[in-house]
Amino acid sequence: MEILQSLQDVTSIVAPIGGGGLIAGLALVVKQMAPHVKIYGVQSEGAPAMYMSKREHAIKTTPDAVTMADGIAVKVPGNLTFDIIDKYVDDIVVVSDEAIASTILMVLERAKLMVEGAGAVSLAAVLNGKVPARGKVVSVISGGNIDVNFISRIIERGLVKAGRRVKITTLIADRPGMLQNLLAVITRLKANVINVYHDRVERNVPIGQAVVEICLETRDALHTEEIMANLRQEGYIAKII
Repeated sequence: MEILQSLQDVTSIVAPIGGGGLIAGLALVVKQMAPHVKIYGVQSEGAPAMYMSKREHAIKTTPDAVTMADGIAVKVPGNLTFDIIDKYVDDIVVVSDEAIASTILMVLERAKLMVEGAGAVSLAAVLNGKVPARGKVVSVISGGNIDVNFISRIIERGLVKAGRRVKITTLIADRPGMLQNLLAVITRLKANVINVYHDRVERNVPIGQAVVEICLETRDALHTEEIMANLRQEGYIAKII
């Protein structure tokens, strides 16, 4: 009701689904007041019970519910909520944990809000094109109950998904100064080196060469592509691992 009062020309509303209580209540009210507004539900790929149930129009269960979005990690949909969702919710989609992690990171950086995984799935669906983004779309972001010890891992996954944390490997000649030359290319492109692994005795490394693995922080995926292109121009056979 608050959404409709604040944004009268809203075209669709996207909300997370666990047991289904939140979206069932939302859909019931919205469809009575503004039946033209589309309602989309979102679950994690690791806990898709309501997603499966909606498609079969019957309650389906999953043997496991494994996802970083533990607030919606539900194996059995609610009986009462399913009937409402099946009738009033237009569609349900699923998103990956990687998409959830990158969304948490984006909200933290841009909006300065700490959102738990279950609260971020709706925005993750919009950002990853899982639901139509025509007109004015409202993404319901609910919940900030996140374990502080888990935040660093979520941020790490978000950085990897966004292409801002990358690990590359290449071979260099096993001679003094060769590692320095490699790092000079990366330094020139203003990437931040987190750690370096250098090994000349690994089984598959030819004699006279050494394998190097470098973990980098970059600005974005385009910056990573620029680094890889420059390394190849300099003669390095580099790849992302």
